[in-house]
Amino acid sequence: MIQRLNEILKVENESDPIAKEDLIFIQSLVNIILSVELPKYDFKYTNSVSIETSLYHSLDFMRTIDRRYYEQMHLIIQNKKVCYLKEDYNTNDIILPALITLDNEKVIRMVYNENISDSYTFTHEVFHYINTIIGNYSLNWELMTETISFVAEALQMIYFKDYSKLFPDYKINEKYNLYSIRIKACQLDFEINLLKLYLNKKHIDYDDITSLLIDKSDEYIEAVYDDIEQMTLNNEMNFNFLQRYVVGACISTHMLQRIKDDYNKINEFIYINDNCNSMSFIDTLKMLELSLKDEKLVILTDSSIELLSKEYKSRELNLRRG
Repeated sequence: MIQRLNEILKVENESDPIAKEDLIFIQSLVNIILSVELPKYDFKYTNSVSIETSLYHSLDFMRTIDRRYYEQMHLIIQNKKVCYLKEDYNTNDIILPALITLDNEKVIRMVYNENISDSYTFTHEVFHYINTIIGNYSLNWELMTETISFVAEALQMIYFKDYSKLFPDYKINEKYNLYSIRIKACQLDFEINLLKLYLNKKHIDYDDITSLLIDKSDEYIEAVYDDIEQMTLNNEMNFNFLQRYVVGACISTHMLQRIKDDYNKINEFIYINDNCNSMSFIDTLKMLELSLKDEKLVILTDSSIELLSKEYKSRELNLRRG
């Protein structure tokens, strides 16, 4: 395992050299997520919901955001750009919902469970479908496509509040998102610190791994073991994949709060979704009024970090309060 990790770190560092300073931005967001203690959520769904009902409510929700998005979602369904797969709990093979490419065509792999989470999943993947241009994967798109889908899910939870008697489980999706993001933040924290050690020593050993896990929670250690297993299986770090979710969690929470404070800010969400392939990440942060003390390294000011931290903590508290 250690030999494989060293090989992976060497290849990653040679193909895409990284300096410690490059990690400051993402570490600041990881710290925000890990600073929020989560209660033990119950993820059990009590109500069965047909996939047809879930799709209907995704369409109806889209209508409240932008008519164009409703029409695009309708065409995706009508033109059979969705591959429906029922979740199979009798197999060890894990297949996740995703936007995939088949014969140079975008297709949504819709893994469904026949509960209300399916509606959130479909909305999430449709926004990926809308803002993805095959072959044109800019840095801003990489970081913002997950953000956009997270904002959409959070807005959809507000939409479902009016249907809470029909769908009493409508908050479970948000609980699972917060939990899942926390696990990814643990893994990304580990990879950041692993990279720092490697940059210092050009080699890591078992003692280095142990040093990174001292005083860590069982949750953190379990997440790291899963991360190492995934890295050695895929022969690459999960850094780029994980940072999408960490950035997505923090920036989506900020965007959502801006919309709650002033619903006209929904136009920011629409504009960023429509233009995330051509905008720079710095321009996106500026549009969202997040200030930077170093644009080159993308280092946020202390006041911006404090704001994001306050908003993320409020997100979890608001979920508990209802």
